[in-house]
Amino acid sequence: MKKALTVLLGIIFTLLLVAQESEKTKEVGLTFYSLSNFGMTFKYGTETSLWRLNSLLINGSNQNYDLDSSSRNRNSLSFDIKFGKEFRKGIKDNFEFKYGFDIALRYSKNKNETDDNSVGSFDRFYKSLLFEPGINAIIGFDCLIKDNLVLGAEYLPGINYVFGYNSRTRFDGDEPYEVKEDISGIRYGLQSGAALISLSYRF
Repeated sequence: MKKALTVLLGIIFTLLLVAQESEKTKEVGLTFYSLSNFGMTFKYGTETSLWRLNSLLINGSNQNYDLDSSSRNRNSLSFDIKFGKEFRKGIKDNFEFKYGFDIALRYSKNKNETDDNSVGSFDRFYKSLLFEPGINAIIGFDCLIKDNLVLGAEYLPGINYVFGYNSRTRFDGDEPYEVKEDISGIRYGLQSGAALISLSYRF
């Protein structure tokens, strides 16, 4: 997986260098996914054709719970990185229609550890790790709301290949017992949560 990620980042970096030779328009801003998660966006190119790089923090948490007979720690992290091409067509005044595609990679990790302080001492440990490379379409609109401030909205229907694992370990005294499940499959379609809102500065 590390080799695949290195190759993907190398391709993106090369395309960035090539595209800079003809860049005329740039945008940098914040993105909001499902109105509760955020990220950053950077675009460059011409007025009608731009390269785009989006990073999006989907979820992150670190929580601890202390009970009378046990303590629990939950840790999770999930993020997206997308690189693609966006085309724009003016509709009316400061309103634009945009379409294109992204190459995407999602990473998610979850840990849940329980320390049992009772006589039986049944400690438990859960871990999951998932990678989701894929491709998505871009369908949306931009509105220039003030000077160079751009408000954007887009839907991202796509298809992802999911692979990774779930691991559950239980400690009965000193003896660990682990069950590991390999995960693989395909996700596709347009979901209601696939809407992305952006607020960018164009220069």
